[in-house]
Amino acid sequence: MTETLLPNLRKLLSERPITKMAQIQAAWPEIRQAIQAGHTLKTICERLRADGVDIQDNRLSEYIGRLRRRHSRPAAHVESAPSQAGKGGAELSLVGVRQIAGDVTANLRGRLDRSSGFVYGGTGKKEDLV
Repeated sequence: MTETLLPNLRKLLSERPITKMAQIQAAWPEIRQAIQAGHTLKTICERLRADGVDIQDNRLSEYIGRLRRRHSRPAAHVESAPSQAGKGGAELSLVGVRQIAGDVTANLRGRLDRSSGFVYGGTGKKEDLV
């Protein structure tokens, strides 16, 4: 007879999560299918309430946005390069990890480059200012 290891942890997996976000995340596959089938968030929210998940329409919309962003992020891509001479032909070394989406700081640089009002360049001579 084999006893299950970690019985309390296994029991936890069958229980409903405590936070609403975790409950929505657990139901995300079904919610996504309902959205793709053309059901409204209001209808989905009503059904969730009937199933015991007390959530408002606007909060459900917020959580769905978070889940969509989380699941649409590109995975990190690992590049490999040929091995260095003298180390053998079968080995690969990691060159680096980069985001597939491109430069992650482009948004920040774009905001810093735009001026948000009056900007004094300081290009005048003191005599000209008088």
